Amino acid sequence: MNTQWIYLVYRTDAWHSCYSRELVYIGENLDDIIAQLISYRGMDENDAEEIREHMQTQCNNRDYEWEVEEQRINAFAD
Repeated sequence: MNTQWIYLVYRTDAWHSCYSRELVYIGENLDDIIAQLISYRGMDENDAEEIREHMQTQCNNRDYEWEVEEQRINAFAD
């Protein structure tokens, strides 16, 4: 069986606190997700680059950040 991946996108407070996580998008292709967030949620190119490199944004002088979690589907947990 082929392992598939999905990406869960959260909007968090500036400190990435777990309690502040708000699930805003679920998708299969990171570049497509980033394009959607740029178009509809105000993400900019600096944010997009941070997501590609670190799976989260940091220190953007606003009251929220973005965080992306990669998850396997149709697979047993390790």
